[in-house]
Amino acid sequence: MQDGVRMTTLTPDLERARAAYAERSWIEAYEAFARADKAEPLAAEDLELRATTARMLARDDEAVEILERAHHAYLERGDTPRAAYCAGWIGMTLFYSGAVGPAGGWLARVDRLLEAVPEESVVHGYALLPGVFRQEASGDLEGAVATAAKAAAIGKRHGDPELMGLAIHAQGHMLVRAGRVPEGLALLDEAMALLDEAMVTVTTAELSPFVVGIVYCGGLYFAGLPFLHSFASMLVAGAGKDAEQIARHIAKERAGQLDTSPDEIELATAS
Repeated sequence: MQDGVRMTTLTPDLERARAAYAERSWIEAYEAFARADKAEPLAAEDLELRATTARMLARDDEAVEILERAHHAYLERGDTPRAAYCAGWIGMTLFYSGAVGPAGGWLARVDRLLEAVPEESVVHGYALLPGVFRQEASGDLEGAVATAAKAAAIGKRHGDPELMGLAIHAQGHMLVRAGRVPEGLALLDEAMALLDEAMVTVTTAELSPFVVGIVYCGGLYFAGLPFLHSFASMLVAGAGKDAEQIARHIAKERAGQLDTSPDEIELATAS
């Protein structure tokens, strides 16, 4: 223990796992973290890294389980903001995998935890992002735009490029869906440029590859990949719906029913 933080023994497997993570060698990192965790339970920070390797390999259910362990580990050490951060990602992952009930419980937990954190932190900004998803689902696109803008403002005040990238991207995505295309596209470009700059000013290991992937992959729709058709497309959990969209697109094309008129493209954007 050091200042209330349990330190994990740096075994060869853990050292290799961290190095593989930094190198973005996801399979090697995933396997090495698993071996290290089996030998000695990982500390919260390494559990977050292990969860990310699982998500990068589309093992969302396993990632949720690992994040739950990280969440409880942070609570035990009294790090409420980080515990809330983990809870938020658990909730969003469950929401887009269709487990709406459990997702709601985790997201409500985030709100309860942050009630005990009176001073604004970057986690308060992340906690706003699920509201963007809910407003999108209910059709309140202008409300989603406003909520994303609030999250981006918090990210800017606290100098967090990941939150700013996610929030600005979400704001741009919602603007496009609301029909405010030029404004939205400008923000999508801004979000990617922001992370480009962050990659230069900080080490790559300090930026979550999952967050970077969300921002970059989420913008591919607007580069002409229509199967990335909703905000869920930014998450691994949205891959199933995107696959269905691809199948329908191919079927229509082969049947000679594919409509590439401006009206059809606009409709696809709003679907």
